[in-house]
Amino acid sequence: MRHNRPVRGLTGTGPGASLSQQTRDTECFACYAEVRQMLAGGGMDRLPRDPRKLREWAMVMSVVGSLTAIDRPLIPAGAEVLIPGSGAYSEGEFESPDRTGLHPVESPETFPQSCGRPHSPSVRRRVPDNIPEDPMTTSSITPQTTSANRRPLYFLASSLFAVRLAAVVTSVALPLLVIHRYGVGLDSGLTAALELLPNFLFGPFAGEIVDRRNPRKIAAVCALVGAPIVALFPFTHSLWQIQLLGLASGLTYTAGVPARMALRGRAIAKGHELSGNSLLVLAQRLPTLIGPAAAALAVQIGYSAVFVANAVVCLSAALLVIRVPLRPDEPAKQGSDRPPVARNIVAKVFKQSLPELGRSIGGNPGLAALTVIGCTYMFSSYGMGKFFLAGFSAHYYSRDGSFFGYLVAAMGLGAVAGSVLAPRFRKFRQGVVFVACGLVESLAWSSYAMQHNRFVALSAAAVVGICESVGAVVYYSEIQTRLPDRLVGRYFSFYIALGDGLNVLGSMTIGIVVSSSVSSGALLTAGAVCIPLLVLCPLFLLQRFWRADGWTPTAGEAR
Repeated sequence: MRHNRPVRGLTGTGPGASLSQQTRDTECFACYAEVRQMLAGGGMDRLPRDPRKLREWAMVMSVVGSLTAIDRPLIPAGAEVLIPGSGAYSEGEFESPDRTGLHPVESPETFPQSCGRPHSPSVRRRVPDNIPEDPMTTSSITPQTTSANRRPLYFLASSLFAVRLAAVVTSVALPLLVIHRYGVGLDSGLTAALELLPNFLFGPFAGEIVDRRNPRKIAAVCALVGAPIVALFPFTHSLWQIQLLGLASGLTYTAGVPARMALRGRAIAKGHELSGNSLLVLAQRLPTLIGPAAAALAVQIGYSAVFVANAVVCLSAALLVIRVPLRPDEPAKQGSDRPPVARNIVAKVFKQSLPELGRSIGGNPGLAALTVIGCTYMFSSYGMGKFFLAGFSAHYYSRDGSFFGYLVAAMGLGAVAGSVLAPRFRKFRQGVVFVACGLVESLAWSSYAMQHNRFVALSAAAVVGICESVGAVVYYSEIQTRLPDRLVGRYFSFYIALGDGLNVLGSMTIGIVVSSSVSSGALLTAGAVCIPLLVLCPLFLLQRFWRADGWTPTAGEAR
């Protein structure tokens, strides 16, 4: 079957299969575990578990090329593709030559000299020694990268820092502006709620669009549109205008967050998920530490200056995120040949996207466990924990109105420290690190039930911040490793929408409990953090569950 005419002008780089240090992130190696499982399900159980032992990559390259052609789409639906089953053999199926007799060829010019060199035991072929025996998680691979390879990561981290800083400053300055003009009441509370409403209503549909379009462009447009919205807040003349702007700001948040999540896979080189996500988590946590203080100080200058400066920060975020490069196959996807987003997007989300996402999560026990714990954590630590600290401060330190701010600052400092420390845990199994962080954080929350010493309370808040940040780095790294790129936007759009709801539910729950007993609130928060981890502990600790290649291909991929 020939596809010369549709292929011409649409193709990017071909699939590579080299295991050299420079090309470790080639498509074939990245998809090896998925292809191996797919072929095994079809009765072709010939590929070894360790990709280093594969000596002929023709069949793997054919499968990866066919899947890429289906995605573009160059191969029409219902077409048959014949892949010869003989294009794969590995060590043990033949007698390998003595590697001491192999001479490296550095360039075409040195080829004749290499062919003519005598046998020398000191000359050996370099074989990468940091490919895992079983490709469980790429966070254990530590290939070298250059500063040029990390530039996309730096651009994304800087953009994420700018967007997050603008959001934190707005979350402090906007309520102050509303209360200053209109006082405290139901209408002012509704203003804050309207910013979250679009994410509840349109989050899943935004993820569908992100996965089908260019996430870089979506992230940049959301930041550009958000800039004038933020700048207009102090120039409004009635509360309904502020509420309308808040609703519009929420729409940019709904589409922008999953778009930036989808860019992680483009900015972080394969094998560097842990260190890359550590930098991104640091970029997210720093604004929560410096943003509130900066907003409080800036308000003294004037609301107009605060929001206009915030708009400039949003513009810088757009300029930075546009520097994150596309993958080689993505320019072709932006043309007119790409299938448009379905008109009936509601039916598509619930009939296709949700079942496909469910199959992907259900086919990988580690991914399923991470998703469940992520949702329960939004309810427990994010929802219950933050509100509990406010109740704890009001109960024991009612005369010191600033102590709650100290607790939040201590947690922020811990979060920054945790994002810096996270890469140091790469030598340990990430499932074990994730469980350990949750259990230590649970102990820190329970300490509030036993004492109310000022120093111990601040130390416990710092420990919570460290554990939360390290756990977040592991979570994002493993999600990036296990989840197919085409599902990242949809996954995080559903996750964030559900997480926001669980966050509100957790705050309401702990508010009822703390009003009667602060100690009970501390124990309830600790239990909500550790009980789901203890229930799902085998999925994180046992090797057969915590495999990154336990992912089941969907029907579309198995065509």
